[in-house]
Amino acid sequence: MAQTLEWLSEQLISPQHWEQGIRDRLLLKKLRNSLFSKDVDRVFAQNRLDYEQVFIYRIQVPYRPLAQELLYQIEEGELSFYEAAHLYDVDEERRLRCGYDGRLGRWDFPPDIGSAVFGAAPNELLGPFPVGQSYDLLMVGGFLSAELNDETRGAILDRMFQEWLESEFIHFSHYQNHS
Repeated sequence: MAQTLEWLSEQLISPQHWEQGIRDRLLLKKLRNSLFSKDVDRVFAQNRLDYEQVFIYRIQVPYRPLAQELLYQIEEGELSFYEAAHLYDVDEERRLRCGYDGRLGRWDFPPDIGSAVFGAAPNELLGPFPVGQSYDLLMVGGFLSAELNDETRGAILDRMFQEWLESEFIHFSHYQNHS
């Protein structure tokens, strides 16, 4: 208990504010569940593709010619994707993971790249894609089918609740402006 109070003090949070924050979060979660839990199955069924995921590997480099050259070397077997990522990726953490970028959903990609990724076969090399000032080569590690588990259920509830809050805010703002 003393460690908790000390940490709160360091964060400039009073125990009362901390307790109120916990209460508020619990109430928001109860409201979210009360309003939308009955609709989760339907929303999941209608948007199943949105919840598919992919294990993705990425090499991000600053120049298109370098991305193109790496693509050719990987396709010709002169260099593996993992070696290229370890040597050339601009992101140090991803470089240390040999290009592994994580488990991502369709919504984590721009639409054109997402379509290419989710239409690819495992271990297929894609790109280069311009992304900001860089160029990405992607490799699909594998797919995870959409599953209505606790994580997905929570994500759907959060999204529905956030959309509802935004619409309520707009409605309230409109009401305030016309009063």
